[in-house]
Order: sequence, then C-alpha cells, then structure tokens
Amino acid sequence: MLARRASSLLLVLAACAPAAAQSSARDFYQGKQLQFTTMGTPGGGYDTHMRTIGAHLERRLGVRLIPINESGAGGLIAMNRLQIARPDGLSVLLIGGEAIAASQLFEEPGVNFDINKQVWLARVSAESKVVLLGPKSPYRSVGEMIASDKPVLWAGSGKTDGNTDFSAILSYATGMKSKMIIGYKGTGGMTLAMETGEVDGRVISDESANLFGSNTGMRVITTLARRRAPQFPDAPTIF
Repeated sequence: MLARRASSLLLVLAACAPAAAQSSARDFYQGKQLQFTTMGTPGGGYDTHMRTIGAHLERRLGVRLIPINESGAGGLIAMNRLQIARPDGLSVLLIGGEAIAASQLFEEPGVNFDINKQVWLARVSAESKVVLLGPKSPYRSVGEMIASDKPVLWAGSGKTDGNTDFSAILSYATGMKSKMIIGYKGTGGMTLAMETGEVDGRVISDESANLFGSNTGMRVITTLARRRAPQFPDAPTIF
C-alpha cells in the first residue's frame, strides 16, 4: 500500500502502535474522508482486499472511506493519479508492487511517477501466482501448452501488469509459443475474454483465482511457486 505523505503512515501504525500513536491517528482522521484507490474493477481481487481493509480502517480511525476503482494500464493510471493527489495524508493506494516496479524499471510509456519517492506503508499480501484458464481453452496442462503448435493467448491490461509479465516469464522459461493480448479494462474485461474464448487464460494470484467458483468453468492448472497453493492442492507446481 502506498500513500502520498508521511502523515498517512499513521493509517497503518494505528492498528499496531502504542495507544498514544493510535489516539493521534484517530484525532487526525476522525470525521474526515479517505480516498482509498485500487487498480482493477469491482469484484476483483484487489477490490476485495481494498474493501476488507477499508472496513477495519473506518472502524479503527473513525474515517469515512471512499473506495475508488481505477482500472487500466496495469495500475499506471492509479499510480499517476496518486502522484498528483494533494499531499494531505488522505489518499491511499492498494496496488500490485511487481507490476509498478517493472513499469518504471523498463521505462514504460505513461510512467509519470517515481516509486522511490512514495511512502510505502505496508505489504498487504504476498501470494503465489497461478495459471488460470478459461472454460473454452483446450489445454489441460502446461505440457499441452508447450506442445501446442498454436500460440497460447494470454490476457493482460498492459505490458507489465502482473498478468502479462508473469505469462511472458513462464513462456520464455518453458519455450511455450505465446501471444499477449493487452488493453483489457481490468479484471472484468479479462475474465469476459476468457469466458468467450477470446484468450486462453491469465496468470494471477492464488487468492484472486480462488474467487472463481467451480461452476464458472475456470480452472487452475499450475502454481508458479515451490509449493502447491493450499486453495488448489491438485495443481502441480512449476518454478
């Protein structure tokens, strides 16, 4: 989670700091409005995290939370908006760290921020990545994907968005023929593309993949980690 100025650091410290610090945080936030932004669309993994955390913040700090979903470009739009927000401690962003770091590292067009100049408050979650395929994808294993003469179609919102970057790494490491289809508007657009068969799948976190029920036809075929994901014990690992 990122915030504009050090005063927002109290947002996290209020939950674990001594009583005096908690009192100061409540005094600062009491009766105010906090803009809590995340990448992705309503109902997605980031949105679920944001609203879960937000409920605790409202209760502990007496602040009114304004949830904002800023989809598109793998979080670049959300980060750019944070960059120009008023430095009053009332703008907080929940975002995927890998994608934002990669965007700046590779000097992607549209990067108008410097992650070294932001205030990093906390790591909310560290999740394993999994390969999630849509119901119309013909593949049942990574082996089938590697053996395919046709390119595997991966969905993403940008070139370094946490979907396409991990898909690209997986494809390069295994020699898999792949094509990245980018430009989707957040989770909703990519999920629809998977449901209609426009793409085969995406690489997402195990927690996000777990939001899809078995009746959706979505399936996890592998976990990109050394250990199997507890949510998908039958999916083998590839590291």
